[in-house]
Amino acid sequence: MTEKLFSFHDGNYLECQNAFRGKNNQEYYLADYKIDGESDIDVQADKKAVGACSIIRLRSKSRLFFRRSWSHIQQDATDVTVFWFVKRGSVCVTHSTGVNVANEGEFGITRSMLPFSLECCRDGSGMHELLHVVVPSHVFRRFIPADICSGFSTPMRRREFRIAESMFTELLDDTEALTERVEKLMIDGAMSIMSEGIRQCDNALLERVSLSQKRRQEVLRYIEIHFSDPNINAEMVAQGCGISRRYLSHLLQTGPAGAFERKPTVLTPRLSA
Repeated sequence: MTEKLFSFHDGNYLECQNAFRGKNNQEYYLADYKIDGESDIDVQADKKAVGACSIIRLRSKSRLFFRRSWSHIQQDATDVTVFWFVKRGSVCVTHSTGVNVANEGEFGITRSMLPFSLECCRDGSGMHELLHVVVPSHVFRRFIPADICSGFSTPMRRREFRIAESMFTELLDDTEALTERVEKLMIDGAMSIMSEGIRQCDNALLERVSLSQKRRQEVLRYIEIHFSDPNINAEMVAQGCGISRRYLSHLLQTGPAGAFERKPTVLTPRLSA
């Protein structure tokens, strides 16, 4: 059954930070959420839970801002992937490798375990609308085992995306009480079709890496998340990543660190302890 996730207006929009995740903070993940108070404030979100996934329709007459930082990730390690179908207006996503803008009729992806910020902008008639599907990352890996690029966006020229969007919308708007089994079959089918579209897109999937490269990425991510902890040391990192201190030392001394190179350098005194 579809339910109201939140409803913000002039009288309560300042409460959005504490209310956008719904009852008991069941939706999304820890982040900064802000509504532009200088515009006509009318923000509505309806959702339907199907198994471990949520289908959410957001409509807004206001600009919206959303930010997920390393600090948020450290406090709340909820690991979900969000698939965005932009119906009206646009979504501007800023992430570690740049800025992507998904306009009306386009499709985008964000991942909660990587920092990013969003700005939801209205169209010429002053309205923003998007359909998004929140999926636990371990669930989606059944369909695509490889990591997806966070911030990726593409026009929905491929039929797979349009078909998947139609199926998600049908599930959200259903008023005839489909059985739980049918709903599960539909959402699995929609994600399978969407996955085929993603596979056909250039730059949607991260390049395959060796096991040692993957381990090293896990170590660097762990260091990034816990960097502010004054007690971080080699033993803590090794235990947190399930490897030995010797293997940790080997991983940090070999291969390119990419965007995280600065962290092991700064942490060298503590990681050698």
